[in-house]
Amino acid sequence: MLRTLGVFAILALAALPFIAQAQQQNGSPPPISAPEIDVVTDRASAQADEKRRRNRVREGTRITDSVGQFDWVGDRMNFVSDDGTQDFHVLENLAMERVAQSMEQSASKITWTVSGVVTEYRGSNYLLIEHVTLKGRRQ
Repeated sequence: MLRTLGVFAILALAALPFIAQAQQQNGSPPPISAPEIDVVTDRASAQADEKRRRNRVREGTRITDSVGQFDWVGDRMNFVSDDGTQDFHVLENLAMERVAQSMEQSASKITWTVSGVVTEYRGSNYLLIEHVTLKGRRQ
């Protein structure tokens, strides 16, 4: 049985060049290759990614009493400091859930004071919120 399978495998491999030649003579189209995918979908997200790379912070860095706003970018929440020097994706935890609830209940922009720890993953920084307080509301 094993010997028979080996013979069939050798015959199949030997037939491949003849099958390819026959397809070329019949005018069969060449095999389709996968299209190249453009990872960056728009200029704004490319600029935001570049800004994050330039302002990357080392893992384990503590952020203490940073004032800024949270905002949704797609399905992720981001924190951006008022002075623009800190821009982090926010890791999901109970503190983030409370921020999200406050944002849903408010029509105006909310300013927050945030403390936490920075993590790194695939070239981006993430903020694990340890303490957050509402500082004020903007119209």
